[in-house]
Amino acid sequence: MPPKLFSQIVRFQNSLHMLLNKQAFTVWDVINENGYFDQSHLINEFKKFGYLTPTEFIDAVSKKFSNPI
Repeated sequence: MPPKLFSQIVRFQNSLHMLLNKQAFTVWDVINENGYFDQSHLINEFKKFGYLTPTEFIDAVSKKFSNPI
């Protein structure tokens, strides 16, 4: 695995962790803490690995856990 891809994956995982702890972090915190250049950089990399935007991901997770089966 190339080092650049590895660092992108680690950055994506850290971003996921921060977004799932939404009460503690904003999107701007995620951008600044993980070394993204701007919001579009975060969104493009998020789509690359997660196939959703950060907002779509948060909405999907909140729906999943707010509707008990």
